[in-house]
Amino acid sequence: MKRILIASAIALTSFSQPALSSELPTLLTDMETKGYFKIIDTAPVSEVKGVTAVMVQDNSQGEFHVYWVDDEQQMIFTGDMVTAGGKNLTSNYRNKLVPSQAETFNKVFEQGLVLGNTPSDKNTDNALFLFYEPFCGYCHRLHKSLKPLIDNGLNVQYIPVAFLRPNSADVIASVAAEKDITKAIYMSDARILDTNLKADPELRARIEYNGFVMRSMGIGGTPGIVYRDSNDKVVVARGLSDNQMNEVYQELMSRNKG
Repeated sequence: MKRILIASAIALTSFSQPALSSELPTLLTDMETKGYFKIIDTAPVSEVKGVTAVMVQDNSQGEFHVYWVDDEQQMIFTGDMVTAGGKNLTSNYRNKLVPSQAETFNKVFEQGLVLGNTPSDKNTDNALFLFYEPFCGYCHRLHKSLKPLIDNGLNVQYIPVAFLRPNSADVIASVAAEKDITKAIYMSDARILDTNLKADPELRARIEYNGFVMRSMGIGGTPGIVYRDSNDKVVVARGLSDNQMNEVYQELMSRNKG
């Protein structure tokens, strides 16, 4: 089958390494050993004979990438692979091999930091989870718009990230120290929260891991909205209208116990 290889953000790159169908090229395994990325999964490319798709996750940013291993030509390719008929194999195999959103999101409860007025874990199904940055103006607007829903009982959990200002992590430390997290968030947004605390290395590591999970889920910036739908599927929501947010609110409220 004729195929077209199209470079993505950078020029299409090839590496001259053996590519046996029974094992991955040493270049890939060596890069994993050195900590550049983690090999997540592989799959034979049915549309192109002798080619294997390899899904890796960048260890620094958490992003997922597909490499193509061509056994016959003993090459490794990176970039978009599109058939002559216009089928984007990169998109197809990325969706096939990338971990589920639930699997990725649940990691935030293991190594990340989740703040809320009530405890939450990977089984919490009545909460709206927000990835937010203390100095993100869009986050402030979302927090303000959610206040009536929170006052009516909506469980909102905050997953803080820090990238806009050098003291973002310190502000998060101050928020985390407060008994009423929601109130502290609003005070922080209004710049009236006492933020004299300094984030220790452990807290900074948890905040950084939040960012890793956020990027792994394909959320490129804040705010990021995550919740479980009626089928218990983890959903990443973008640009919800008032009506859509109300539907999510009604669904989550229906799961409240008691």
